[in-house]
Amino acid sequence: MPEISRQVIASSDDAFRRLTPSYWSRVVSIRAGAFNSANYQYGCGMRFTNITIPPGSTIDQAYFTFKCLTRYTGTVIRSRISAEDVDNAPTFADDSAAFDTRWTNRTTARMDWDNIPFGIEGEDFNSITTDGVTTFASIIQEIIDREGWASGQAIVIFWEDFEDRSTHNGPCIREAYSYDNNSAYAPKLVITYTKPSAPIVTGSASGSGIGLSLASSYLIIPAIASGQGQGLGFARARQFASIATIDNVEIVLARNSLMVDQRIKERSIAEFTILDLEGSKHYQKGQPVKIYDPHGDLIFAGVIDTPEEERM
Repeated sequence: MPEISRQVIASSDDAFRRLTPSYWSRVVSIRAGAFNSANYQYGCGMRFTNITIPPGSTIDQAYFTFKCLTRYTGTVIRSRISAEDVDNAPTFADDSAAFDTRWTNRTTARMDWDNIPFGIEGEDFNSITTDGVTTFASIIQEIIDREGWASGQAIVIFWEDFEDRSTHNGPCIREAYSYDNNSAYAPKLVITYTKPSAPIVTGSASGSGIGLSLASSYLIIPAIASGQGQGLGFARARQFASIATIDNVEIVLARNSLMVDQRIKERSIAEFTILDLEGSKHYQKGQPVKIYDPHGDLIFAGVIDTPEEERM
C-alpha cells in the first residue's frame, strides 16, 4: 500500500488558539489541553499540502508525528482530532475569528486522543490511529470522499481541547514544535492508502471527432486517432513503440495496447490505451498525437478522433 508523509512547510500553515482567555498566534508552539484554571481550551490547526491521494482511494491508516518541545506531567489531558471539511484547505489568515469559523466547519468523523503519555523533550511522539470507535483514517477518508477532492490538494487537521474536557491543573497540556520553532521539527502527517480500481473507458473514432472529457483518476483510456503515419505496419508498431505525446505532453501507454495500421496510403489509424496516472485529464477534439519508437523515430502523427466512452 502506498504511504505519504507530509510536513508543515510554511509559517502560516500551523496556528495556536486558546479560547480562555482568548489568544491567537501563528508563530508559537503547537499545544492542546489545559494549563491551569486560568488558561485552558488550548488547540491548534495544521495544514498539509500536496496530499497526492486520488479520489476513490481507501484510507487505511493515518497518524501525526510531533517533536516534543516541553515535557508536562499532567495526566488528565483530553484532546480531539478532526479535519476542516473542505476540498482544498487554504493557509491560515492572521485572524482568530476566521480560525474559529473554520474549526466549526469540521468533519463529522472526530477521534478522541486522551491521556497522552508524557513526552521527552526533543523526542518524537506519535498520535494514536484510533480511539476504539473512530479512526484517524476515517477523518481523512471523509475529505478524500468529497465530490471536489483532487489529488495534490491540501488538508487542515485540528488537534484541540476547545470543548474543555481536560483537567485544569497539572498542567494538562502536550506541546510540540511548530514550523516557526524549528521547521525541521514541524508536525508531520502520515497516511497509508489503497489506490482505487481503475475505471475502463472504451472508444472508437472517425475522421472529424468530438472531445473526450474525463473526470476520474487512474483512468484507462483506449482511444483511436488518425493522421499521417510513417509507413510502419501494425505488428512492428505494436511491438516496439514506447513513447507518445498529446499536445507535446508525454503520456503513458498501456503495455501492448498500441496498434498503428497504415491502411490507405498516407492515412494511418492508431489505437492506443492511455494510463492516466496523474489524475483527471481532458482530451479534446483535434489535440495532436505523436508516437515514437524507442529510438526516438516518429511512427505516427495525427489528431484525436471520435471517442465513445463506457464506464465499467
